[in-house]
Amino acid sequence: GGSLGALASMTIIATMIGQIFHRVPTIQSLEGVQLDKCCAVAAFSYFGLTLLYEAWTAEAGNDAIESELHDAQEELEKKNNLARSSTLALI
Repeated sequence: GGSLGALASMTIIATMIGQIFHRVPTIQSLEGVQLDKCCAVAAFSYFGLTLLYEAWTAEAGNDAIESELHDAQEELEKKNNLARSSTLALI
């Protein structure tokens, strides 16, 4: 639910920003420069480099990572147990 909502929100926001930049009048000194594409490249570069930096500097024993992994494993176990119990109930 949350991931799909975030994806939909980001799609709408990105479309709106793209339309705004696409409609900006051409500045005489920037004629031929596609402002919307330049901004997209800058944004992707910034966020990509930020994620790479965070991954590079993350510690192997980071408590947040360990906690997230533990939560994910617990959730998978719950779903597996639920699937087993519903399969046994059908039998």
